[in-house]
Amino acid sequence: LTSNKFWEVLVALKLGHKVQSEQAKHDAVDAAGNMYEYKVAKGLNWSFQDISSEVLRKYLADKNIILASVDKDELVVKKIYSADAKKVVKLLRSKLLEKRKRYLLLGKEIRRKQISLNPKDLKSLRAKLIYPTN
Repeated sequence: LTSNKFWEVLVALKLGHKVQSEQAKHDAVDAAGNMYEYKVAKGLNWSFQDISSEVLRKYLADKNIILASVDKDELVVKKIYSADAKKVVKLLRSKLLEKRKRYLLLGKEIRRKQISLNPKDLKSLRAKLIYPTN
């Protein structure tokens, strides 16, 4: 069990999802068979690494992208947001294109196709806070 998978299990317990194995294409599934991608962060910045067309297509098969904020010292899930997968993919593509343009202007090549989502992005995605529920 990797550290990341451990946190996915804790998030899944809060949401009533079943975590998939490390080899599965999707991180979790709900009782209705909907698939989810999980991103877990210590704060409110979630990293999407090694973004490729194949990875983005995989995300499009997910119902939502789950963005969890955790306290790794206290072993607590603090907040969980849910964002529409299609909106997330559109934003990731846009951010990656902007990054390519910036690097091109600097005469550099992108080594790692990594993009982060932040609180401002949560608003533009209209992500819903699903945990804690008030």
